[in-house]
Amino acid sequence: MLVRISLALLTLSLAVSPALAQAPAGGESPQAVVEAIQRASAADDLGAAVRYIAPDARRELVKEGVTGLLMALAFSDPDDAMPGSKTPPRGELDKKRKDYKAAVDQVSKLLSAHGITGVIGKPVLAEATQKPIDAALQKADTAALMRDMLTALDTIGPLLGMTKSDKPKVPFQLGKVSGYKVTGDTATAKAEKETLDFVRIAGRWYLTPPAGRR
Repeated sequence: MLVRISLALLTLSLAVSPALAQAPAGGESPQAVVEAIQRASAADDLGAAVRYIAPDARRELVKEGVTGLLMALAFSDPDDAMPGSKTPPRGELDKKRKDYKAAVDQVSKLLSAHGITGVIGKPVLAEATQKPIDAALQKADTAALMRDMLTALDTIGPLLGMTKSDKPKVPFQLGKVSGYKVTGDTATAKAEKETLDFVRIAGRWYLTPPAGRR
């Protein structure tokens, strides 16, 4: 699952306008949140969709993306090839090493800018690696991190030999939504096959997707 996510993320590029980068996360109402996610889904714009996901759920989604990116680096290391793989010719190997180093440098700068350091080259799923990621994401602007990660992957992906043919979809295909009911700082609505939950934080509304949809 994580390998699939890492490959998908590495093939996605996202152009972010200054207006989007400066806009507040969340929506003015549950209806506005649904409309924004539907627009993002239609455009396959994951970076826009995550801005309307509740902070805790968004943090999980971004962590999955960071973990996938680190796994992609680990699997792409030309000096740590998979067992049974053939060693490329010297000239090709030298290019792979150069591209890999460039990719590592870019990922390091990207993650460091959001407070994630000391994790590249470590066992990705180990607690000692995941713990500092969790700690950094508690403080980071996760919407900005996802935006920056997707934007940076436009150049990182090709360095690791990825293509744009496996473009991922936004994991929140809501369909027709009706029956909105607001109770204080929470709300629900009826989608085609499930009940949607919303939460209001600091005056802005967010979708809280079920764990299986994150």
